[in-house]
Amino acid sequence: METRGQGDGESMTDHVESPAAPTTARVARILGCAIVIAIGAGVPLVCAAHYHALGVARGDDWSYLRTLFHWVDTGHLDFNNWVSMTLIGQLALGAPIAASRGHDIAALQLLTVTLGAVGLLATVRLGRRAGLHFWCAIAVAALVGSGPYWGVLATTYMTDVPACAAVMVLLVVAVPIVTDRRRGRS
Repeated sequence: METRGQGDGESMTDHVESPAAPTTARVARILGCAIVIAIGAGVPLVCAAHYHALGVARGDDWSYLRTLFHWVDTGHLDFNNWVSMTLIGQLALGAPIAASRGHDIAALQLLTVTLGAVGLLATVRLGRRAGLHFWCAIAVAALVGSGPYWGVLATTYMTDVPACAAVMVLLVVAVPIVTDRRRGRS
């Protein structure tokens, strides 16, 4: 028997799963996560590719891309007098891609899609931590990933999706710390 952490949505004593033989529960978890990734990453990528929008700057991301490319090309940050609220972290993540692939906008848009998928999986984990049944947590993440703004922004270099992902990952880390302190387990 294996004891699992409190609040993770699993019963406190589950049978230890054999790594060699996938169980129904393990397959269901993989399927659920695949559904979330397909909705939040696959659908936006397919739509962007179908409408020839992958690799094309859209919305405000022209400014963010210009900032990144200028920084990688010259070593100096120039925010070009445009809004750059949470851009520093995204620049740090995008710089290695831009340095190795040049001004490849599609590669940077794939970074955003990947960060978004991580954020959606963190949403599932947070839902489980909050006590939701696995498929309810999947539904919450799928709703986020199927929202009208997510699909449009997931394949840009804008900051919305990476910022959402960062918040969800930080909540996954912070919630157990806060709840353990409240319970007196610091």
